[in-house]
Amino acid sequence: MLASMANRGASSSSASFTKSWKYHVFLSFKGEDTRHNFTDHLYSALCQQGINSFRDDDELIRGEEISSALFTAIEESKISVVVFSKNYASSKWCLDELVKILDCKKSKQQLVIPVFYKVNPSDVRNQRGSFGDALANMECKYKENMQKVNKWRAALSQVASLSGFTLDERQSEYEFIQNIIEEISKHVLNTVCLEVAEHPVGMQAQVQVMNELLDLGESDVRMIGVWGTGGIGKTTIAKAVYNSIAHKFESCSFLANVRERSTSHEGSVGLQENLLSDIQRVKNLKVTNVDKGVTMIKEWLSRRKVLLVLDDVDDMEQLHKLVGARDWFGVGSRIIITTRDKQLLTAHEVNLIHEVKILDDDKALELFCWHAFKTSGPPLGDYVKLAERAIRYAQGLPLALKVLGCCLCGGSIDKWEHALDGFKSKKIQDVLKISYDTLDDIVKEVFLDIACFFKGKSRNYVIETLEACDLSPRYGIEVLIEKALISVEHGDYIRMHDLLEEMGKDIVEQESPTEAGGRSRLWFHEDVEHVLTNNTGKKKIVAIMLNSPKKDYEIFLDVDCFSKMKNLKIFMNYNVCLSGDIGCLPNMLRVLDWYRCPLQSFPPNFRPKGLGLLNLPYSRIKQLGEGLKHLTKLTSLNLMGSEFLTEIPDLSGSPNLRYLNASCCESLVEAAVNTEHFINVLLPGSEVPESLSFRKDVGVLLPNDNDHLLDLPIEIPWTSGLENLVLCIVCEPTESFIRLQFPYLSILNSTYPGNDYSVSKGLTGAGHVGLRYIAVPRKIPLPAHTKRRSDDQLKSFIHRIINVSYKGGRGLFKSCGVHLSLNSMPKDGFGFCSMPEDGDDDENEEELDADDGDEVRPGKRKKITSLCISM
Repeated sequence: MLASMANRGASSSSASFTKSWKYHVFLSFKGEDTRHNFTDHLYSALCQQGINSFRDDDELIRGEEISSALFTAIEESKISVVVFSKNYASSKWCLDELVKILDCKKSKQQLVIPVFYKVNPSDVRNQRGSFGDALANMECKYKENMQKVNKWRAALSQVASLSGFTLDERQSEYEFIQNIIEEISKHVLNTVCLEVAEHPVGMQAQVQVMNELLDLGESDVRMIGVWGTGGIGKTTIAKAVYNSIAHKFESCSFLANVRERSTSHEGSVGLQENLLSDIQRVKNLKVTNVDKGVTMIKEWLSRRKVLLVLDDVDDMEQLHKLVGARDWFGVGSRIIITTRDKQLLTAHEVNLIHEVKILDDDKALELFCWHAFKTSGPPLGDYVKLAERAIRYAQGLPLALKVLGCCLCGGSIDKWEHALDGFKSKKIQDVLKISYDTLDDIVKEVFLDIACFFKGKSRNYVIETLEACDLSPRYGIEVLIEKALISVEHGDYIRMHDLLEEMGKDIVEQESPTEAGGRSRLWFHEDVEHVLTNNTGKKKIVAIMLNSPKKDYEIFLDVDCFSKMKNLKIFMNYNVCLSGDIGCLPNMLRVLDWYRCPLQSFPPNFRPKGLGLLNLPYSRIKQLGEGLKHLTKLTSLNLMGSEFLTEIPDLSGSPNLRYLNASCCESLVEAAVNTEHFINVLLPGSEVPESLSFRKDVGVLLPNDNDHLLDLPIEIPWTSGLENLVLCIVCEPTESFIRLQFPYLSILNSTYPGNDYSVSKGLTGAGHVGLRYIAVPRKIPLPAHTKRRSDDQLKSFIHRIINVSYKGGRGLFKSCGVHLSLNSMPKDGFGFCSMPEDGDDDENEEELDADDGDEVRPGKRKKITSLCISM
C-alpha cells in the first residue's frame, strides 16, 4: 500500500480551507472626483470598523499603464468597491482597474460592490451621459485598439448590473456610507478566515458530514457537537466549517481555547466580552459581571442569525454562561461545540454529535508524508518501511502524525530508525493527559487498570474483575467512553488508542521511575521478575500481571516476595512459570487468576476475606483449604483441569457465588456443596448426596447408551431471560439427531465437534445455543453405599450434562432431572421429573427416594447464573 502511494505526485489531495487575503477591500475611484470627500470618508469609516482597505494615495500624474503593484493589490483583496463618479470613465487607469477587478471576480470569486456616487446606474450600464462622452473619447484615442475599448465597455456594463449602492442628491452621505459599511462587514468581519492547517488532509469529508448536521436550509436553532479524543482534529474541523459557512450569517464568533481561558484571569467574563465584541463588531466592550453578560447575550443575539463556535469546552458552566439555551439566539442560528466529553453535550441537550474518528491508513500516510517529506508520499526505498512504522505508532491520530513527521523531517535513515525506537513526545502526551486530569479519582483508577492490563478484554470481564476490587467499573467505563479515552467495539471488547495506553503506563512508571517495586501496577514481565526475585515490592503495589512474550519463561521466586505487598488486590499470571516456595500471599487479594498454578495448597495464613474471583485453571492444587471456606464476596470459582484436586469444600459461606467450573478435574471425589446456597453436582467418583437442589434451567442427565440419545425428551419452552444455552452431549451430534431432537435450532457452522446454533423459531428467548460434544468415561463407579433397588453392586456411568447461562425470567426446561440407570435401558425411558416454578416455596425441595435409585428429583434454587461441569 505504501509503496504505491510513494509514487503519487507532490500535490496535496485536500482542498484549501483558508484563503489568505492581504486586504479586505480594494477601493477603485477617480481621484479628482472623490479623493478628498466621499472616498476619504468611506476609507476612514472602513478603518474605524477594523476593515483593512487599500486605496491608491498617489496624487502625482499617472503614467499610461497601470502599475503591477496596483494589480497585485486587486488580486490580494477580498472585495473590490468601485466608486462610479462623473469622470470615472475618463481615466484609462480606472478602466484598466475595472477589467482587472472583473477578472479576479471570475478567477478568485471576489466580491464586487458598485457604488454610484451622484450618477445614474443606467448611464454607467449603457454608457450614456458623461460615461458615453468618456467612452467616445476613448474610441478616438484608441481607434487602433478597439478591442481594449470594447473590454472597457463590457466591464462598465457588467459591474453596473451588479447589486450596489446609489447616492442621490437628497440622501445623507453619512447614512449612505454606514449602509455600505454594514454590507461590507457582513462579508468581511464575519468571515475573517481562520488558519485551519498547513495540510488539511481528509478535511473535505469531515466538513461534508458537519454540513449535513448543520443543514443551513432549516430555520431552527441548532447546536452541534464535535466530539473526540485530544489531538484528533476537532478544532481543525470546526475552523474549516466556520470558514466555509460564516458568510451566511449576520454575525459570527469563534471562541478558541474555552477550557484554558475560562480558568485564566479573564474567566467567563472575558469569554462573554469576546463573544459580544465579535457580534457587535466593536472593540474594548466591557462586561461588569457574568450574570450581566448572560443578559446581554440574550438581548443582543435573540434577533440575530449567528454562528458561534465554542472550542474545547470541558465544563457545563461554560455552556450555561455562553450558550445557555436555544431561545437565546435568532432564527437560523448555529452553535458548534467541540469537546472531549460527550456527557457535556448530552446534558446540554446537544443531540447532533459528530464523533471524529482516527484517519485511515491512506490519509494517515499522506498527512505524515506532507510533514516528513513535504510531499504526499514517501520516497522509494528504506523510507517506505520506516513510514509504515511511523503510521503504526501514530495509529491515525493527526497530532501524532504531525509531530512525528516534523521531528523526522530531513533526517537520515539512521536517525529515523533511532528515533522510532521508543519514540515519545511530551507535546503529544501533554495533549492527551488533559482528559485524564479531569477524571474523578476512582475513574482514573479504572483508566490506569485498563491501560496496564485490560486493553482488548471484554467489558463484562473487566467489570467483573474491577467490581471485585470495590471499584465502580460500570460508571468508570461509561465516563471513559464519553471522554473518548476508550471505545467498546467488536463484540463488547474495550479498545484504547496505543498512545493513550502509553500515556497511562507512563503515569504509573512516573510513580517510581527507577524502582518498579514502588509503582502501583506492574505489567512488564522483566519488572515483575525484578520485584519477585529481589523482594523489592512495596505496599504501593495494587496489581500485577504476568504475560511474557517469551515461551517457557520462568521466574524463581523469593520466598517472601509477597510479604511487603500488603495492598495487592490483583494477581494475574497467564503464561509464566513461577518456581520456588511462597511463604505468604496477601490477604487483600480480590482477584487471583493463575494459569497452571504450581501450589498444591495455599499458605495456611492465606485468608482473603474479600476475594471475589478465583481462577486456577490447570493448577496443581489438591485442596483449597480452610481459609477459602468463608469467602462471602466470591462470585466466580474456576478450577478447570486441576487434575489433582480431590474435593471442593463446603461453599455455604459463599452466598454470592455465581459461577463454578470444575470440568476435567479427574481426581475429584467429593463436592460437599450445601444445598441452601448452591447446586450439588454429581462428579465422577463422588458420593451421592441425600438430596439434590438444582435451578430448573440447569440439570445433569445420565442416560444409559449413546444409541438411545434420540429418545431424549427435552422440551424448550419460551423464556425471556435466557441469554445463552449450551448443551453438552457425549456423542458427536449428527444433523439427523439435531433435526429430530432440536427442530428449532439452525446450524451456524458445520465443524464438529462444538457447533453453534441459532434459534429459528420463537419457542425460546435464547439468542444463542451451543451444542458441545464432550468425551466421558464409559463407566464411572458409584460409591458402594449407593443403594439400588435391583442390584446394589451394579455400577452406573454419566453421559450427559446441560450447561446454561441465564439471567432472570422463567425456567428453561419443562422437565429436567438426574437419572441413574442400570446397564439396560429402563422401559419407561429417562423418567424426567417436573421442575418447580418460580413461585414455589424454597422449602419444597424433594429428597432422593431411597427406594427408587433410578431417579434423583432435584429441587429449586435461585442464585446460580452459570454452571460448567463436564466429565
